[in-house]
Amino acid sequence: MKTFLNTYSDFPMFFTKNQFTRDINPKKGVVAIRESVKNIVLTNAGERAFDPYFGCSIYELLFESALDSIRMLPLKMKLVNNIHTYEDRVSVDEVKITNEMYAIDITIEYTINSLNTKDKITISLERTR
Repeated sequence: MKTFLNTYSDFPMFFTKNQFTRDINPKKGVVAIRESVKNIVLTNAGERAFDPYFGCSIYELLFESALDSIRMLPLKMKLVNNIHTYEDRVSVDEVKITNEMYAIDITIEYTINSLNTKDKITISLERTR
């Protein structure tokens, strides 16, 4: 029985050539979904042409001195809403944000709807001088 997950494919951020077909290698399945979620999180709002609401603008948080749970709540809601809007293959279960001096770790746990399996991605951002 063929699953619906195999019908999803995305183009990777960095193109690699298939040595046999000399065509580009698309991302497929769980890897394509994980890459899509990562792109949504790492894109700044207004960065994508013709869609000013796409993206989460998390880079500005690297310059905040102290992020408490009250300040993180709007970011968590923005992450969940953007993933819900732009990635209908998943349902977000939980978002965890940890903030240390000059670094932010974002862990997103989600369920892949067509397979009813859970996956998670952790994105680490560090401020450079």
